[in-house]
Amino acid sequence: MADATSDPGPDPKPDPKPGAAKAASDPPIMDGPPDRPRPEDSYELVKQACAMAIQDAVAYLRNTELIANAVIGVASQRLLNGDDAGAAAAIAAATGSVKSAAEALAAISTASAKTLEQFPQT
Repeated sequence: MADATSDPGPDPKPDPKPGAAKAASDPPIMDGPPDRPRPEDSYELVKQACAMAIQDAVAYLRNTELIANAVIGVASQRLLNGDDAGAAAAIAAATGSVKSAAEALAAISTASAKTLEQFPQT
């Protein structure tokens, strides 16, 4: 009895040789130029672009917060050990970067909402 993993044998329909003519029943690779977006699809495309911009800003804020938390943790440990050289400045810079990223998210969200309000939906 043959094993399920055994070789099934030769391919019953071998591939045509390179340069061989295709059968008339084969669909064409491309009928013509690619379809262009319809005007009624424009609003959906803009909506998707705005959503992606907001998602990117959220990811930027999340990553900035992760880095800032690590910086604040190390700086706090140094402060507790009595080595405050630059620790306070590092904490201030870390919190400032989070504030800046949050402001960027707010600005991008506002701009996206304004864009969608003003963009024609037809």
